[in-house]
Order: sequence, then structure tokens, then C-alpha cells
Amino acid sequence: MGKRRFSLRSRLKIFSAVAIALFFLLLAYNNYWALSYIQRQTRATAESMVKTQVASAGDRLAEIEKYLAGFVFDSGDIILLERSGRDKTIWFSALRNVQKSFNAALPAHIADGFFLYSPEQNIFAHGVALVPRALNSAIKEAVGSGLFFTSENAGKWIAIATSEGNYIARAISVRESYVGAWISVDSLLRLLFGNSDSLARFDLIGADGQLLGKVSDELEAGSYSLVSVPLDGESVSLAALISEDVLKRSSLEYWRVMLFVFIAFSALILTGVFVMKPLVITPIGVLSQALKRLRDGDVNVQVDGAGACLELDEVNLTFNEMAKEIKTLRIGVYEEKLKRQKLRIEYMKSQMSPHFLINCLNTVHSLSETGRDDLVRKMTSGLSRHLRYAMSSCDTVALSWEAEHAANFVSLQSIRYLGTLSLETDFAPETLDCKVVPLMILNFLENTAKHEASVESPVVMHASSCSVSRDGKPWVHICIWDTGRGYSPETLRGLQNQDKYLAEAKGKIGISNVLQRAKTLLGDCEFRFSNREGAGAQVDILVPDEKAGRALVESHDIG
Repeated sequence: MGKRRFSLRSRLKIFSAVAIALFFLLLAYNNYWALSYIQRQTRATAESMVKTQVASAGDRLAEIEKYLAGFVFDSGDIILLERSGRDKTIWFSALRNVQKSFNAALPAHIADGFFLYSPEQNIFAHGVALVPRALNSAIKEAVGSGLFFTSENAGKWIAIATSEGNYIARAISVRESYVGAWISVDSLLRLLFGNSDSLARFDLIGADGQLLGKVSDELEAGSYSLVSVPLDGESVSLAALISEDVLKRSSLEYWRVMLFVFIAFSALILTGVFVMKPLVITPIGVLSQALKRLRDGDVNVQVDGAGACLELDEVNLTFNEMAKEIKTLRIGVYEEKLKRQKLRIEYMKSQMSPHFLINCLNTVHSLSETGRDDLVRKMTSGLSRHLRYAMSSCDTVALSWEAEHAANFVSLQSIRYLGTLSLETDFAPETLDCKVVPLMILNFLENTAKHEASVESPVVMHASSCSVSRDGKPWVHICIWDTGRGYSPETLRGLQNQDKYLAEAKGKIGISNVLQRAKTLLGDCEFRFSNREGAGAQVDILVPDEKAGRALVESHDIG
């Protein structure tokens, strides 16, 4: 089956479809990569902001801790509160000094308040006008339970959750009292991030992984990506929550834009195809129809080349001139000449000498009278194959087919001559596809059987082939020889001058038939006749090997 071919119109449709599909795939890949990049950049930006604020928050918390440490070191009021009674003026003065110190420090720090707690004296002094009752109780409970001073929390700010809000607090132990500070989580987040309108929402995370700010109450249903960075040395972390739904909504808008681009590109491709139709497709279709009519024998066909483009006009003009020249070549005379040549070839093929058929029929008759039914069946079967092959209408056949029927012919002759004729073959596999004319080898074997066969003297015939190279071109060398007496000097001289031999050939229909058919149908072929040293007649035949890529056996080059 030949390779399927497509029209220009089909090719343009296929090209448009492939171009649109490739553009869509490229667009999809670009969008996927762009959206992934946007998401990665959003997360990276949020993480960078969190890291920056972590450093800032760490510095501010460290300033509070530095203040608390200085307060403990410089203030003697803590000792007075622990050792003086409540009924003494000095006790109230020390309490007042503590509160004034805390109030003076508040504007310089991010803390919401400072406290001094003495469980023994039941003192909870602070530096703000009002401490939420729940926070007051929570700090006292945390101090009493030792939560501030466990191995995990010692020296750190810890999260304190109350019914009125979430806080982080820090406490330092001073003899029988505790000094510390607290910060509302929401206040800390406002100080760090303000009212951020980015895709990320920021919050504080406690050691148990729970969100501490009001963000958890404000989050809508959906999925979020979490980016968290722990405060240096603390038990809490700053976090950014990135809404996947927001990213998806942004992606949807992006996809809408890309869909518009895709539709616009597709429309542009289709418009190009429609524009190309009258300019290219239709003129080429007209030219194609004209070529078909010319191929079918209409030499009067002409193409109107006006109105397309300069290149197509030139093609149409060339076609019209070519059609006119073909018309002047007198196609009818040429085809008649070819027909006569083909009839001549068929006539030459039919000039097989009838003596072989008559002899075979006589042999069949004799074998049937002697009761050799097995040989009769073999003879008639082989004769049937031989006649079918000899009468075939093929101009050329494969060498393998010719070799098969040559062996069949020798088998028939071997029955006639009681096994005194035999054939040995050595055909190279790479040459079996080579084209030869029918009966080319068989005729020379028949000639040997006719002149050399005898029941008293056995004759062995040989036929072989190989690939050769001559003048850089591939050929097939076919060699046929026998162990008979060879050509007579007069016959050999005649065969070596083949032009004269063909002109004067009378009664030598077999060999002249082969030479004329081979030269007519195979073109550049060559026959060499000789007597083989120490044997009989030999024929060397060179025929063109048109099979692409055939290996050339230079060692068999016969020059």
C-alpha cells in the first residue's frame, strides 16, 4: 500500500488544528507555571514579611525583658513591700513608686502592662488603670502553678488564653515576688502588621499550635496555606495564613484573560485559512484538475492564470506552454510505436521451440506405458508449471522466480535423460529481488540440454549470482556454465559479435530471443559468451541492480 497523500486544503486544516492545539498546550503550560510562580512568590513574600517582623518583635520583647531586669536590680521597693506591713506608710509609698515606674515605662515599650505579684503579701501591682479580671486570675494561676518556670517555658514569653482574649506574658522571679509584663496578641499584631490588605492574614501561634489572635474568628470557610516562623528563644511563633480561595479567584481571572487570548488566536488562524483559500487553495485546485486532465490524455487543457499571484501566474503560464508542446509531440504516433514494440516482444516470447513440449509429451507417453505413474505425475506437474511460466505476460520477473523455474526445467529434462542432467545453484540472497526477463537463464540451460544431454555422458549445469560494482554502480552478475563440450569455435565467434549474430540469427530463436528481450526491457545489460577452462560453455550476464542500498561485493568485480 502506498503512502497516503493529502491535498493542500487538508494540510492547511491539519496545520491550523495542530497550531491551535500546540498554542493551547503552550498557553496551558505557561499559565500553570505563572500561577505556580505567583503562589510561590506570595508565600515567599509572606514568609519574608513574617521573618522581618519576627526580628522586630524579638528586639521589642528583648527591650521589655531588659527593662524588667533593670527594674528588679534598681528598685528597693520590692523589698519594702515584702517586709513592711500594710499598716505602714512606707508600704503604701513603695507600692505607689512601683505603679509610677510601670506607668512611666509603658510609652517606651510595646507591653500593654507591667505587674508585680507577691503571693505571700497578696499584692498584684500593675501599671495600667485597669487589668482585665480574667487576665489577673490567669497570671496568678500561671505563677502559682509554675507555668512560667517549667523546662520548656523558663526565660520565655508564653501564651495565656482567657475568656476575654489571648495574651503573651513574661515573668521574672524576685525572692518571694514576681515581676513581669503582658501583651495582647491583637495589639501585638496591629503593631507589627497594621491593617494589612495583602493575600495573607497574620496571627500568633502558641506552643500547642493554636491560633491566638482574632484572625481565627474572622477566617472564612476554606483551605489556607500556613507559613510560620518562631520568635527567637520564645514558645510562640508568628504566622501568615494564605487563602487558597483567594489564589483560585485570582487564577480564574487569569484564565479568563488567557481564554480570550486563545479565542483571538484561533480566530486569527481561521481567518488566515479563509484568506488563503481564494489566493492559494482555489488556484492550486484548478491547476491540479488541469494536471489530472493532462494525465488522462487531454492535451488541449489550458489554465487561466490571471487574478491569483505572480508565482502562480508563472506556474500556470509554464503549464500552458508545456501542454502545447506535448500536443505537438504527436502522442498518437508515439503510443502506436510503443504498442508495436510490445507486440514484437510478445511475439518473440511466443517463439519458443515446440520440440521441448513434444519431447516431454513423448516421455509421458513412454512412462505411462511402462507403468511409471509416479514419474508421469511428476512430469505432468512440472510441465504444467513450466508452460504456465513460459506463457506468462510479465515483462520482467524476480531472479528468484526465474531460478525456481530453471530448476523445474532441469528436473523435467533429468527424467527424460534418466538422471544424467543435474543443476547446481549458488544464488546470493541479496540478488534474488533483481529483475530479469522470463526464460533468461532457462534458455541457456535448454540449449545445454539440447546439445549436450546424453544417457552415456552425464552433464552438470551450474547457475550462480552475486552483487558486483562497476563504474561505481551496482550490478548483478549471473554466471551459467556446464561440464559439456562447450561452444564450437564458429558458434563462439558468432556469439561474441552479438550485433551481427542478432541480424543474421536464423534457426537460433532461443538465444536471440533472450538477447533482444533483455536489451529492450532491461536496457543497459551485457552478455559474455566463452568456453570455461576445463569445462564446457559459459555465459556471464550483467544486469542493473536498482535496489537501493544493496551491498556491493567489490571482490567479485568482473570489470
